Amino acid sequence: MACSAAAAAAGWLVSPFLDNLSSRLRSYVDDLLRYLPLSESASADLERLKDYLLRLHAYASTVERAQRRPPHPTLLAWFNRLQDAAHDADDILDEISYRRLADALIGPRPDLCSILDTPGQLCSRLVSVCSDHPFKRLPSVLDKLANACADYAGIASLVGIDAPKSPQRGNRLSRNSSSIIPADDAFFDRQRELHVLVEMLVGGNGSAQLQSQSVPVVAIVGDGGIGKTKLAQTAFNHANIQEHFDPLMWVCVSSHLDDMRITREILQAATDWKVDYDGIVNFDRLQKLLVSAVAGRRFLLVLDDVWDDNEMSMWDNGERWRKLLAPLQNGNQESRIIVTTRMKMVADMLGVRMPVMLGGLETKENWLLLKKCALGSENSREHPRL
Repeated sequence: MACSAAAAAAGWLVSPFLDNLSSRLRSYVDDLLRYLPLSESASADLERLKDYLLRLHAYASTVERAQRRPPHPTLLAWFNRLQDAAHDADDILDEISYRRLADALIGPRPDLCSILDTPGQLCSRLVSVCSDHPFKRLPSVLDKLANACADYAGIASLVGIDAPKSPQRGNRLSRNSSSIIPADDAFFDRQRELHVLVEMLVGGNGSAQLQSQSVPVVAIVGDGGIGKTKLAQTAFNHANIQEHFDPLMWVCVSSHLDDMRITREILQAATDWKVDYDGIVNFDRLQKLLVSAVAGRRFLLVLDDVWDDNEMSMWDNGERWRKLLAPLQNGNQESRIIVTTRMKMVADMLGVRMPVMLGGLETKENWLLLKKCALGSENSREHPRL
């Protein structure tokens, strides 16, 4: 389905689909628990899947009623991610249903021990059966749904509605989760770095060139949780940046580098999500479309959470990234790319000479942050007894 049609219809397509899927799942869970000797983790995953779908159905229905026309590109991106995850869940349920039906028609399976001669054959068979079971794919779907739930507060703010607290992501927090919407207005002790970053992007000072590309890359480097994404978000939404660049694009990379996905998301962001490129599976075709999409435009691209592939050499990693970003050479020479990463070697690999290095907060700012978290305010006088 073309994204131009999807953009107009996304709002009222998502929640009915989620409603149907949630209803199916509610009827499945009890049957599955009776029919299959599920492990404790598999049972918990099914319950978690049901919970996420129920929550997201309520969220999507609320947003659909409140969304503006035309919908904001960020809202469309959220709907697309939500629908993709829901389709993945639907596929898993279909496969489970098919397996149940096949077993019912074929009859109970014979005892493995009676048809396999050796323990080695038994182990091989068990590994084969378990490795492709749909339950093995549930964790990745749960990650996607959890991330969509976690982004709801920002989406609700975008369309002007109050949001309940999102469910906790627990231990299934995925790296593939970031947003252009800052999570909180508080921004402790990063004003200097923000000023430097904005100057790099708008003024050109300190920008480093990729070794074989014309688009300057600025890297934000620091440990996990230190504030790299927050700094990038704040810069992304800075008035000077919003006025200077068009289009502004945000893509979360994560530890698994998927060239097709990243190229497709850059292309969709460059075209304001007005075209659906999901049906294009040829990488060269996507790159040619991206060349046209950015031609002569002064864009800003944020690549959040970039990792290196430790199975490849630094040179091979660099070559892969240079090929991936090659179409962006066709943009305006004042275009910029921001990369956030935990690894200094990623900045080196991309040819960044002067990365923005983030360290810990100073004592004063740590105290302000503590008061903000503990008291809900930076002013401790509001709670004299504490």
